[in-house]
Amino acid sequence: MIKKLTLTVDEKIIREAKTYAAAHNESLSNMVENYFRALTTPGDTHTLLSETVALLMGSVHVPEDFDYEKAKREYLEERYVYEKTVH
Repeated sequence: MIKKLTLTVDEKIIREAKTYAAAHNESLSNMVENYFRALTTPGDTHTLLSETVALLMGSVHVPEDFDYEKAKREYLEERYVYEKTVH
């Protein structure tokens, strides 16, 4: 069932959204509906990603035991220690 929805949005955003929609041959209603669908569908974050990011997904493979937090911490420590010695 299709139902009407009234939204209050900044005028500049509406203009930009209309321009975007026209460039992508899509209606504002369809864009909003797809956005809401992506927000409310569990595990469907793929629709929110840009085309470039979506193409890159799955291209990097890391070991199952990869410790993201450790790698991040090491990177940040190296970065900031290097910056302190350079300045």
